[in-house]
Amino acid sequence: MFPFINRISHRLHKLPVLVLMPHSRCNCRCVMCDIWKANSEKREISAGELAKHISSFQKLGVKQVALSGGEALMHSNLWALCTQLKSIGIKISLLSTGLTLKAHARDVIAHCDDAIVSIDGSLEIHNSIRNIPSAFEKLAEGVGEIKRLNPSFSVTGRCVLQKQNFRDFIKIIQS
Repeated sequence: MFPFINRISHRLHKLPVLVLMPHSRCNCRCVMCDIWKANSEKREISAGELAKHISSFQKLGVKQVALSGGEALMHSNLWALCTQLKSIGIKISLLSTGLTLKAHARDVIAHCDDAIVSIDGSLEIHNSIRNIPSAFEKLAEGVGEIKRLNPSFSVTGRCVLQKQNFRDFIKIIQS
């Protein structure tokens, strides 16, 4: 039925893609999400804690890690985590709101294989859904900076289609 589940023990023996939330904080206040409510929570996955799981990642055949969080760029030592993962050949995708992408552009290019940014519509709709003034503009600046530094670095988008933006779907695609 599922080739990644052992038919006898019903245990997972293969996990090619892992979503890693190095903390639970976000710099947006999205209408569809409440991760930002945990922003006062300072707990993070440390490099030492991640190191304890590296052999399990290898045994499970993890090939790619998607860094999430809310906003993974808010982690105090994100690049150390990336270095550990890259040292065992894991590809890293950064999932980001894009708000601080411009400031982190060089590190993103150096430590990640690609970035996937949240885009929820045209300027007005995106900013309204994200509940952050100028969120769209900051996202565009961040993507622009990455492309200026490395035109071949892959930046793609993701969207939560919902009642506030479904009529704006074509504009989302064209963004």
